[in-house]
Amino acid sequence: MVKRRNRKYCGDECRRLNNIERVMELYDAASSTGRVKEAMHWRRTMTDYLAERDGVKCGICRKRVDITLTSGTRGDPMGPSIDHVVPRSKGGTNDLANLRLTHWTCNNKRGNRGVAEQLSLIG
Repeated sequence: MVKRRNRKYCGDECRRLNNIERVMELYDAASSTGRVKEAMHWRRTMTDYLAERDGVKCGICRKRVDITLTSGTRGDPMGPSIDHVVPRSKGGTNDLANLRLTHWTCNNKRGNRGVAEQLSLIG
């Protein structure tokens, strides 16, 4: 058992997963209430975590993602984005197992297609 800030975890990895799940909750809360700067901070934390967990390759096109770029409609189209493997509109959740790092453009093109439907995008 590892004790951090009056909480017990089975190890450092469990503590880390608990922390990143909390970051996702904070991101959702900030996004839904319009606190843009706060949401951007938590989104950056999630992007960094996914890049560390899975590497810096896009989950759709498999090319390198530069996580230092800004993304979105006013940012770089090859900037990082957080993709839901199973889209939320089709029952997907914000669970870490359902999230992956992608390029903003790839994620935007994919839309709410499921995993099988996205294969047509890459070949």
